[in-house]
Amino acid sequence: MKLIDILCQVVGDKANNDTLLAVACYDLGEFARFFPTGKIYLENQNVKAKIAELMAQKESSAELKKEAITCYQKMLMNSWSS
Repeated sequence: MKLIDILCQVVGDKANNDTLLAVACYDLGEFARFFPTGKIYLENQNVKAKIAELMAQKESSAELKKEAITCYQKMLMNSWSS
């Protein structure tokens, strides 16, 4: 999946990278939220660990950290609509 590849390999400008990673986090969270087996697929791809790494990096922007935390929450939720 391209979004997971983006989380693993981003090169170039720091500001653009943070924006790219934030968008990838948002999209992965929506995938986990709306696709019936999305959470299971992302767990099998070890996405939670990659998202946790983004949250832990001191140089990550506030926007990226917010999207990473939200993505992580969406992956943990059993029923988002409740």
